[in-house]
Amino acid sequence: MKNTWQQVKKVGIVHRLLSFWSRDWFLKVVSIWLAIVLWVLVGGEDTIEKTVNVPVEIINLPRGLVVSNQYKKKIEVSLTGPRSVILDMDDRNIVRQVDLSKATPGTMVVNNDVDHIDVPRSLTVQRVQPPSIILSIDKLVQKQYAVVANTVGDVAPGFEVKSIRMNPEYVMITGPGSVLSQLSALQTSYISLDGFRRSEQLQVPLDLSPAIVSLIGETSVTADIVVGLVVAVKTVELPLVVQEKGLSLLPKTVSVTASFPQILLDKGKKAKDLLVAHAERYGQTDQFNVIVTSQNNEEFPVKVISVLPRRVSEGKAKLLRATTKKKSE
Repeated sequence: MKNTWQQVKKVGIVHRLLSFWSRDWFLKVVSIWLAIVLWVLVGGEDTIEKTVNVPVEIINLPRGLVVSNQYKKKIEVSLTGPRSVILDMDDRNIVRQVDLSKATPGTMVVNNDVDHIDVPRSLTVQRVQPPSIILSIDKLVQKQYAVVANTVGDVAPGFEVKSIRMNPEYVMITGPGSVLSQLSALQTSYISLDGFRRSEQLQVPLDLSPAIVSLIGETSVTADIVVGLVVAVKTVELPLVVQEKGLSLLPKTVSVTASFPQILLDKGKKAKDLLVAHAERYGQTDQFNVIVTSQNNEEFPVKVISVLPRRVSEGKAKLLRATTKKKSE
């Protein structure tokens, strides 16, 4: 009886095995084959260690706040795992995300724990360098700054800088309040004026600190430099030169105010010798317009400011009118 039961039991086991292989036997064979292949490729391959650079990504920073300091943008992460996965790390977008959704102005220390590095399951994070990151959280502000020319050297003798105008005259900067509060104006790099004898228009870079460069980049402006002669304003009495012979004019001289190049005066030139006053008849009348011209060349021009009187009369005609008026009285 006992033997008979054992025989029945064996027949049942064989039957179940045959039943197992008879149902979906192809899928079962494929599953076993894939399991063996995966074991060979993963479980059976060498385990190695590699250090990779992982970028730091700031997320969820509240509006109106900004990270104001220069922090390490990449951290070094040492990993261990299967060779094939380790060597494939360059193609994986692994980042160290720093959530600043609860940040407030001030200094924050962010710890770089191994749990903060999201890597495939087959890899293990061994070390992270640096172990922490210090972030300075600041308010985001906007300020306008004047652009100031920073000049060196002297223009040519006898000349002077009349004006320097920057284009643009002002630059608007948006950035951390602690950084912008240390800035009063934006200065240009050195502009050499050595030997200037005429006006110039130059492209000049701004002299910016690294903190400001990180906000607006390398920036250039246009400097309009107006250079002119050093002048002295003088008033001189000039005799009237008349083209018509035998003509007498009243008054015989005019008072002329003009700007004289100092470079000519320094060479011993007399102001009255640099101008000539001519009298030209005004139509058919006895009136004459006074025309004042410069005697010097165009390189150092004399500029007339005023002439008194601007018009003169014939001396005889004026005398006759005065005599007639006296007799009638």
